[in-house]
Amino acid sequence: MKDNIEIIYEIFTPEHLEQATKLLISCFSGRDYSGKPFPDNVFREPMCEILSYDSVIEYMTEMNKKWSTNGLGLIAKDNQTQEVVGVVTAEDFLDQEDISPELNIIFNKDDFKHSALFLEDIDEPILKMNPKRGEVAHMIFFGVKLNSVYETLKLGSSLCNNHFNLAKQKGFKYYCAECTGNASQHIFEKKFGFENKKEINYEEWKSPISGEFIWKKNLASVKSNPTNA
Repeated sequence: MKDNIEIIYEIFTPEHLEQATKLLISCFSGRDYSGKPFPDNVFREPMCEILSYDSVIEYMTEMNKKWSTNGLGLIAKDNQTQEVVGVVTAEDFLDQEDISPELNIIFNKDDFKHSALFLEDIDEPILKMNPKRGEVAHMIFFGVKLNSVYETLKLGSSLCNNHFNLAKQKGFKYYCAECTGNASQHIFEKKFGFENKKEINYEEWKSPISGEFIWKKNLASVKSNPTNA
């Protein structure tokens, strides 16, 4: 079956919005499209451990509306079935503050406040670079259809590599990503040799809001590289 699969890559546009959103919700919540937990009964993405399933849906739905129109996202599609089986969302690093009123409401919810502060901590090395607009491509999320043959095709690595090339074509000098799960840490550091700029152990991060240690899983890191490396 693997030999018969042809993957094509396309810029993420509103045409792909519904399929791409469902795929990312599935990858980051550890649940299928109906909301049923996968058999391993754990979150695939530790960052989402403190978020409700409804919050993940709300966030992905609104953010993908933004990411599907900036020309920096990429989707992988099965050419035979036309199904979206992989997604990368990205933006200029300086575009993080450009959010809609709908997203501002989501970000002000208690569970998202913790996540936002955590990401501010981990993005500190990039902020210290004082990047100019158009210099740093910032991968937000990438995901591959779970529990499928596509996971065994190393589609995640191929999807990332194609996205690095897209960033180069757009003129970006650097590329960064918050690698908040084991899969992304492996791909960026082991596969592509990205520099680990900062590392935070989830268990050791204390929320400035509550003063509590709110995560109990793994560690996260921000990795970056010149796009021509």
